Amino acid sequence: MKKLNLIVFLIIGAFILGCGPRVATQKTTSKDLGNYDSFAYLPNSNVSSQNLPMDSEDVSRAVIEAVNMNMREAGYNLDRQDPDLLVLISTETDTELETTTDAVYATFEEYPINN
Repeated sequence: MKKLNLIVFLIIGAFILGCGPRVATQKTTSKDLGNYDSFAYLPNSNVSSQNLPMDSEDVSRAVIEAVNMNMREAGYNLDRQDPDLLVLISTETDTELETTTDAVYATFEEYPINN
């Protein structure tokens, strides 16, 4: 019984982890980044104003704060004047549309035919 519970727990855990967000990173060179100690951001050129339910400025601010935290943990400092690395953040949003329709039923009443 313990083995069955463990197997079920592992399957549920794997399913939950598989449903997480997808993050894609690209490293185009085999250059050693340990020689650099500062970074700055490139302007994001693919921002499009869409009718999103959330405030895009809040999302952008949260993404930049997360990148800043991760870069500081990796030993890099933000330097807007003379950076060693330039960071480009590109975001993509999926908009799901759900349509619910209600059936419309016509009522039919029978009337007797009088001759």
